[in-house]
Amino acid sequence: MKVKICGLRRASDTGLAIELGATHVGIVLAQDSPRCATIREAQAIVRCARGRATVVLVFRNERTNAIVRLATDLGVNLVQVHGADALRRRELADAGLSVIPVASVTANATALPMLTGRSNVLVPALLDVGRGGTGRRFRWELLAPAAPANMFVAGGITPANVCELMRYRPWGIDVSSGVELAPGIKSPGLMRSLFAAVRALGEVA
Repeated sequence: MKVKICGLRRASDTGLAIELGATHVGIVLAQDSPRCATIREAQAIVRCARGRATVVLVFRNERTNAIVRLATDLGVNLVQVHGADALRRRELADAGLSVIPVASVTANATALPMLTGRSNVLVPALLDVGRGGTGRRFRWELLAPAAPANMFVAGGITPANVCELMRYRPWGIDVSSGVELAPGIKSPGLMRSLFAAVRALGEVA
């Protein structure tokens, strides 16, 4: 199973997440997010993760040229853009970026949304609540009997409830607020607890 620790702002948190087994690390560059990293913070995280984990840049509402410029400057080509329509995704792809398809589900949804856009092992999709970063979860039983392949499940995941989610055999989990002391500041103890819970039920790879 893949594990993405998102909303990172410190290289030290990034290093620990990777040591514990994170396969992906996410840097939020959305200006309206409390987890928005500075360019200097993003550069340090990219340096820390290079050759060790896949880096994902997370955007929301930013213009295409701004996304391309930041991704190019940071040397990262995998981006997650909340609210991006088909045209925006095509523009980003034409600029050489790999775009993670994002499907938004409400906390009280009775069915999973349809995913627009293709996903694969290298460019997975994401199922998240609302616009991301809400700390809320949806009804995980909607994933039954098993979560879709090549898709991260996000929203309200914590060390205390991840075992419940694991029943549905997600391809990957995307965790941010559930392992935080404050927005963008991760708790070493909570990260250790999360990975211990995950490893008790399956492999992280």
